[in-house]
Amino acid sequence: MTYAANKLVLQADDAGIGGATIMEGDGVKNFDAQLGSSRNFSDFDVVTVMFGVNDYMNSKHTLDEVKVKLTGQLTTLKSKVAHGKIYGILPLQSYRTPLPTFWSKLSAQTTRNAYGYSMNEMMDMEKSVFESLDIPVLDWRNHEFVTDSNYDYWLPNDALHPGQKGYIRMGQVITNFIKDN
Repeated sequence: MTYAANKLVLQADDAGIGGATIMEGDGVKNFDAQLGSSRNFSDFDVVTVMFGVNDYMNSKHTLDEVKVKLTGQLTTLKSKVAHGKIYGILPLQSYRTPLPTFWSKLSAQTTRNAYGYSMNEMMDMEKSVFESLDIPVLDWRNHEFVTDSNYDYWLPNDALHPGQKGYIRMGQVITNFIKDN
Protein backbone atom coordinates (compact mmCIF):
# COMPACT_ATOMS: atom_id res chain seq x y z
CA MET A 1 0.00 0.00 0.00
CA THR A 2 2.99 2.29 0.33
CA TYR A 3 3.18 2.66 -3.46
CA ALA A 4 -0.48 3.70 -3.67
CA ALA A 5 -0.18 6.01 -0.65
CA ASN A 6 2.80 7.78 -2.22
CA LYS A 7 1.03 8.21 -5.58
CA LEU A 8 -2.17 9.41 -3.92
CA VAL A 9 -0.26 11.64 -1.47
CA LEU A 10 -1.69 9.90 1.58
CA GLN A 11 0.02 9.17 4.85
CA ALA A 12 0.38 5.39 5.13
CA ASP A 13 0.11 3.27 8.25
CA ASP A 14 0.64 -0.22 6.91
CA ALA A 15 -1.12 -2.66 9.22
CA GLY A 16 -0.69 -5.51 6.75
CA ILE A 17 0.34 -8.75 8.42
CA GLY A 18 1.71 -11.75 6.57
CA GLY A 19 -0.27 -14.90 7.25
CA ALA A 20 -3.33 -12.96 8.42
CA THR A 21 -6.71 -14.63 8.34
CA ILE A 22 -10.38 -13.83 8.60
CA MET A 23 -11.20 -16.80 10.79
CA GLU A 24 -8.30 -17.64 13.01
CA GLY A 25 -4.67 -16.94 13.54
CA ASP A 26 -2.19 -16.60 16.32
CA GLY A 27 -2.47 -13.29 18.12
CA VAL A 28 -2.35 -10.30 15.76
CA LYS A 29 -2.70 -12.41 12.62
CA ASN A 30 -6.46 -12.53 13.01
CA PHE A 31 -8.62 -9.73 11.60
CA ASP A 32 -10.55 -9.63 14.89
CA ALA A 33 -7.30 -8.83 16.72
CA GLN A 34 -6.67 -5.90 14.36
CA LEU A 35 -10.20 -4.60 14.87
CA GLY A 36 -9.82 -4.86 18.64
CA SER A 37 -6.37 -3.27 18.72
CA SER A 38 -5.64 0.24 19.91
CA ARG A 39 -5.45 1.41 16.28
CA ASN A 40 -7.80 4.34 15.83
CA PHE A 41 -9.45 3.64 12.47
CA SER A 42 -11.34 6.94 12.60
CA ASP A 43 -8.02 8.70 11.89
CA PHE A 44 -7.77 7.18 8.41
CA ASP A 45 -9.03 8.60 5.14
CA VAL A 46 -8.50 5.29 3.33
CA VAL A 47 -8.58 1.73 4.68
CA THR A 48 -7.87 -1.25 2.45
CA VAL A 49 -8.80 -4.81 3.34
CA MET A 50 -7.26 -7.81 1.58
CA PHE A 51 -7.73 -11.36 2.89
CA GLY A 52 -8.47 -14.80 1.61
CA VAL A 53 -5.51 -16.94 0.59
CA ASN A 54 -4.59 -17.99 4.13
CA ASP A 55 -8.20 -18.84 4.93
CA TYR A 56 -8.42 -20.94 1.76
CA MET A 57 -5.10 -22.70 2.45
CA ASN A 58 -5.46 -23.29 6.20
CA SER A 59 -9.12 -22.98 7.05
CA LYS A 60 -11.01 -25.31 9.28
CA HIS A 61 -14.28 -23.64 8.32
CA THR A 62 -16.91 -23.76 5.61
CA LEU A 63 -17.31 -20.91 3.18
CA ASP A 64 -20.59 -19.96 4.86
CA GLU A 65 -18.83 -19.68 8.23
CA VAL A 66 -16.14 -17.47 6.68
CA LYS A 67 -18.85 -15.31 5.07
CA VAL A 68 -20.66 -14.74 8.37
CA LYS A 69 -17.38 -13.86 10.12
CA LEU A 70 -16.20 -11.49 7.35
CA THR A 71 -19.58 -9.74 7.25
CA GLY A 72 -19.40 -9.09 10.99
CA GLN A 73 -15.79 -7.91 10.82
CA LEU A 74 -16.45 -5.49 7.97
CA THR A 75 -19.56 -4.17 9.71
CA THR A 76 -17.41 -3.48 12.78
CA LEU A 77 -14.73 -1.84 10.64
CA LYS A 78 -17.31 0.40 8.97
CA SER A 79 -18.43 1.60 12.40
CA LYS A 80 -14.82 2.44 13.30
CA VAL A 81 -13.95 4.28 10.08
CA ALA A 82 -15.87 7.45 10.76
CA HIS A 83 -15.05 9.66 7.78
CA GLY A 84 -12.76 7.54 5.66
CA LYS A 85 -13.45 5.14 2.84
CA ILE A 86 -12.94 1.39 2.94
CA TYR A 87 -11.80 -0.51 -0.14
CA GLY A 88 -11.91 -4.27 -0.49
CA ILE A 89 -9.14 -5.95 -2.44
CA LEU A 90 -9.60 -9.58 -3.40
CA PRO A 91 -6.59 -11.90 -3.22
CA LEU A 92 -4.46 -12.38 -6.31
CA GLN A 93 -4.88 -15.60 -8.21
CA SER A 94 -2.85 -18.29 -6.49
CA TYR A 95 -1.03 -21.33 -7.79
CA ARG A 96 -0.56 -23.14 -4.49
CA THR A 97 -3.23 -25.37 -3.03
CA PRO A 98 -3.80 -27.33 0.17
CA LEU A 99 -4.83 -30.46 -1.80
CA PRO A 100 -4.01 -33.08 -2.98
CA THR A 101 -1.07 -32.37 -0.65
CA PHE A 102 -0.33 -29.10 1.13
CA TRP A 103 1.52 -26.60 -1.10
CA SER A 104 0.70 -28.43 -4.34
CA LYS A 105 1.52 -26.31 -7.39
CA LEU A 106 -1.93 -26.17 -8.99
CA SER A 107 -4.41 -23.41 -9.77
CA ALA A 108 -6.21 -22.54 -6.55
CA GLN A 109 -8.89 -20.88 -8.66
CA THR A 110 -10.48 -24.27 -9.39
CA THR A 111 -8.93 -26.64 -6.83
CA ARG A 112 -11.19 -27.19 -3.82
CA ASN A 113 -9.79 -27.28 -0.31
CA ALA A 114 -10.74 -29.77 2.40
CA TYR A 115 -13.87 -27.73 3.18
CA GLY A 116 -15.08 -27.93 -0.40
CA TYR A 117 -14.39 -24.50 -1.87
CA SER A 118 -11.97 -23.09 -4.43
CA MET A 119 -10.29 -19.67 -4.44
CA ASN A 120 -12.76 -18.52 -7.10
CA GLU A 121 -15.60 -19.39 -4.73
CA MET A 122 -13.76 -17.67 -1.86
CA MET A 123 -13.29 -14.55 -3.98
CA ASP A 124 -16.92 -14.60 -5.16
CA MET A 125 -18.04 -14.77 -1.52
CA GLU A 126 -15.73 -11.94 -0.44
CA LYS A 127 -16.86 -9.80 -3.36
CA SER A 128 -20.52 -10.34 -2.45
CA VAL A 129 -19.85 -9.35 1.16
CA PHE A 130 -17.97 -6.17 0.19
CA GLU A 131 -20.69 -5.21 -2.29
CA SER A 132 -23.50 -5.92 0.21
CA LEU A 133 -21.87 -3.40 2.55
CA ASP A 134 -21.34 -0.81 -0.23
CA ILE A 135 -17.56 -1.24 -0.10
CA PRO A 136 -15.88 -0.86 -3.50
CA VAL A 137 -13.99 -4.04 -4.34
CA LEU A 138 -10.98 -4.62 -6.59
CA ASP A 139 -11.25 -7.98 -8.33
CA TRP A 140 -7.91 -8.99 -9.88
CA ARG A 141 -9.73 -11.44 -12.12
CA ASN A 142 -10.97 -8.41 -14.10
CA HIS A 143 -7.40 -7.35 -14.91
CA GLU A 144 -4.86 -8.95 -17.20
CA PHE A 145 -2.38 -9.49 -14.41
CA VAL A 146 -1.76 -12.94 -12.92
CA THR A 147 -2.98 -15.69 -15.26
CA ASP A 148 -2.39 -19.38 -15.86
CA SER A 149 0.14 -18.51 -18.56
CA ASN A 150 2.17 -15.84 -16.73
CA TYR A 151 2.02 -16.55 -12.99
CA ASP A 152 5.70 -17.63 -12.92
CA TYR A 153 6.61 -14.08 -13.99
CA TRP A 154 4.44 -12.24 -11.43
CA LEU A 155 4.73 -14.79 -8.59
CA PRO A 156 8.33 -15.92 -9.16
CA ASN A 157 9.31 -17.21 -5.73
CA ASP A 158 6.50 -19.50 -4.66
CA ALA A 159 3.58 -19.17 -7.11
CA LEU A 160 1.68 -17.35 -4.36
CA HIS A 161 3.45 -14.10 -3.41
CA PRO A 162 4.38 -11.43 -5.96
CA GLY A 163 7.97 -10.52 -6.69
CA GLN A 164 9.13 -6.91 -6.85
CA LYS A 165 7.62 -6.34 -10.32
CA GLY A 166 4.36 -7.86 -9.11
CA TYR A 167 4.14 -5.58 -6.08
CA ILE A 168 4.80 -2.54 -8.26
CA ARG A 169 2.07 -3.64 -10.68
CA MET A 170 -0.31 -4.22 -7.76
CA GLY A 171 0.44 -0.71 -6.49
CA GLN A 172 -0.35 0.77 -9.89
CA VAL A 173 -3.66 -1.05 -10.18
CA ILE A 174 -4.66 -0.28 -6.57
CA THR A 175 -3.77 3.41 -7.05
CA ASN A 176 -5.97 3.65 -10.12
CA PHE A 177 -8.76 1.74 -8.41
CA ILE A 178 -8.78 4.12 -5.43
CA LYS A 179 -8.68 7.16 -7.73
CA ASP A 180 -11.62 5.82 -9.74
CA ASN A 181 -13.72 4.90 -6.71
